[in-house]
Amino acid sequence: MLIPLASSETRVVIDLDGTVGYGSAFLEAAFGGVVRHQGWAAEQFCSRFDIVATEDTSYLTEILEYVEEAGRNAPTAPHPDPSELPAACRR
Repeated sequence: MLIPLASSETRVVIDLDGTVGYGSAFLEAAFGGVVRHQGWAAEQFCSRFDIVATEDTSYLTEILEYVEEAGRNAPTAPHPDPSELPAACRR
């Protein structure tokens, strides 16, 4: 679902609020998966997607860990300063 949105010219907002919860496997596959598929660094993900998780902010931390890990393993991706990522992805 996120892969087609990755080439969007506008930022995409992903609102995680209003649900019972998300499994770790889903979050890793959805968010880390798009980074791996695109061959992105984490900062490239953050430049295209805004994640809203005001009801459970631990999702932001968990997603950023998956995005950073997937980005570190991208063959051509630059390695961002991790301290800059949370502000870049939060809305």
